[in-house]
Order: sequence, then C-alpha cells, then structure tokens
Amino acid sequence: MKLLGEVLGSAPALKKLRAERDLKAAYERSGARARQFGDYLIRALTQAENANALTYAYEPDPSLMESAENLVKVSRSILSQIKATKDATEEDTE
Repeated sequence: MKLLGEVLGSAPALKKLRAERDLKAAYERSGARARQFGDYLIRALTQAENANALTYAYEPDPSLMESAENLVKVSRSILSQIKATKDATEEDTE
C-alpha cells in the first residue's frame, strides 16, 4: 500500500504504472528511494554530531573504537558513491 501511495503522488511514476502495470518499477520512478536516502543521510549526520558533542564522556572501549572506525569507512564509501554519481550525471549533461 505504501508503494502505491508513493506512485500515486508522482506523475512520472503513475505514467509508468499505467503503461507497464509494474508497481515496483513505478515506485522506483517515484523518487521515494532518493528521498529515503536523503532522510537516512541527514539522520546519520545528526546522530554523529550528537555523539561528537559527547566525546568528552568517552571511556576506552574497543567496540566503540571499532564502531567509530566503521563509521568513517561507511562515510567514505557513501561520499565516494555520491561523487561518482554526480560526476556521471555531469558527463551526461555535457
């Protein structure tokens, strides 16, 4: 039902649904995943900023150190993928 709601709220997605009768393909056209990505990224940034404000309270813990290292790796991966998408999009418009 959620997928259908997203499709109905997007003219291009609704057009695709009417033409192909494929709800999943229409959902992908709706832009909902892009909005979800943005929401998750903003929430992750907010949580990281909240944790950063409390670093004074950190007590040595190997699992937290590992989590911080993994956060850096995931952040670099996201940034790399975003930059690659941006570069590919700019090449397409040239």
